[in-house]
Amino acid sequence: MISKIVIALISIVCVWIFFELFNSYKKGRELGQKVREAIEELETSQKKIMMFSIKRLEAEIAEEEAKNGVNSATALDQKSRLQASKNLVAQYSREMAENKLRRGW
Repeated sequence: MISKIVIALISIVCVWIFFELFNSYKKGRELGQKVREAIEELETSQKKIMMFSIKRLEAEIAEEEAKNGVNSATALDQKSRLQASKNLVAQYSREMAENKLRRGW
């Protein structure tokens, strides 16, 4: 008698857990989509900021070259900074692509 009651309680608990997991999964998927969209927006805005910085550096280099000549020390320094910035943007883009592949997006 007691074993039947215990089995019935265990069955009820298992069914309850199953439904809770299913409901949580649906909510998690919806939340996951919102998180994915937020991450993509953040990545896009970061990339825009980086590209703006690169364009600003290019403008500074062009201005410096116009003032002091192509081979001035300041222009060469800015060119090296520009190349470093471009390398960072490329590295960031590769890392984001790898992360998307790992996440299965």
